[in-house]
Amino acid sequence: MGFLTRLFLVFQINYYIIFSLYVLLLGRAQFILSVDFEFNSLLRVFVLDNIGYCLTILRIWISFLNILSMFNTEAKESKIFLILVNIQLTLLILTFSINNLFLFYFFFEAILIPIILIIFYWGYQPERIQAANYMLFYTLVGSLPLLVVILLFYTKFSLSIVSFNYFLFDLNYFEQIFLVVAFLIKLPIFLFHLWLPKAHVEAPVAGSIMLAGVLLKLGGYGIYRVIVLFNRTFNNIVFLFISISIVGSFFIRGLCFRQADVKSLIAYSSVRHMGILIASIFSFSLMGWDGGLLLILRHGLCSSGIFYLANIFYERFYSRNLFLLKGRIIFFPIINFWWFIFCVFNMGAPPSINLFSEIVLLVSLVKFNIFLAFILFFTMFNRAFYSIYFYRFLQHGKRWFTYSFFLPDLRDIKIIFAHFFPILIYFLKIELFISCA
Repeated sequence: MGFLTRLFLVFQINYYIIFSLYVLLLGRAQFILSVDFEFNSLLRVFVLDNIGYCLTILRIWISFLNILSMFNTEAKESKIFLILVNIQLTLLILTFSINNLFLFYFFFEAILIPIILIIFYWGYQPERIQAANYMLFYTLVGSLPLLVVILLFYTKFSLSIVSFNYFLFDLNYFEQIFLVVAFLIKLPIFLFHLWLPKAHVEAPVAGSIMLAGVLLKLGGYGIYRVIVLFNRTFNNIVFLFISISIVGSFFIRGLCFRQADVKSLIAYSSVRHMGILIASIFSFSLMGWDGGLLLILRHGLCSSGIFYLANIFYERFYSRNLFLLKGRIIFFPIINFWWFIFCVFNMGAPPSINLFSEIVLLVSLVKFNIFLAFILFFTMFNRAFYSIYFYRFLQHGKRWFTYSFFLPDLRDIKIIFAHFFPILIYFLKIELFISCA
């Protein structure tokens, strides 16, 4: 490693320290969600609520893992890659701590640039250009209605700055839908999810960790920020979004069984989790909002950990096909152990925060409408069945090919443990994240 690269890494460490101090000064020591969204502001424009505080800490943690995950690629000494990671971290923290609605939209859309460039430069296949175009146009076209609504706010209320502190009521149906459609596509919601599997399949491991770790959480964070501003008028169309989310999660589980690519299967699983998240937020209950925050935190760590485990196989066997990767348990028993842990956590088994978040979400949705219990039962059953199927199919069975490869090193184990440890800590300190604890 050259002198300039070492110097840049030292600068990057100081960069993370500065932003960590920024979060500690701007944020709150108490993470419990508040219905009225009280803000502790350092300046008039820069504020940090409870959800933004948790997601900012998660983003800083994932940024370290992004850099370590690219050690076996040509990006390990690339200053461009380090700059893109730092730019994305800066934009994400500004998005999570901004109170101006227009600046929030600006940073919200600017985050796409670093991840698209990472897919372009370090993607695996020539199809990465098509995947980046899918991601760009899906998200940008879906965000145009949000920009229109923001401009209408400036005109309608005659304000120089429209902030999240204002309570905006008396919105018509189109304004209500346009205000959240950009966030629903970013999550993404069912029927607008086609860009996500393509982006995950063609992105490098750092890109997949970015997408699963925090980038998909921007949609949920945006809905959290805007839904409390006019919750009295949004109940008229809330059934539409809950129906699409629940039914879409049920059908997505069927698509998971038809996937032969490991990363595509994990990506479709993320779409299902985001569908449950949307339904819980639109239930307009404090329990649903708390469960959604827990789901965001555990999915950001659990899903990115599974993507890194898939990358371990890809770096050694140059394939992500489930049929060609069967029987890997005999080669990597320690990696098989971590596959088991993350698959079990993904299906919501203790001792992880996944189980508690699923219980809270189910209670909030059944309390919202008792008729959702039947379809939620089959959705949860399919999720557990798919996780068992995924683990058994990947680790057991007849081996199709075997050739020389290198074993996992200590760095791989450290990165996987760095994904696992916070999930366990969240479960032990659940009272920090949920109001009813």
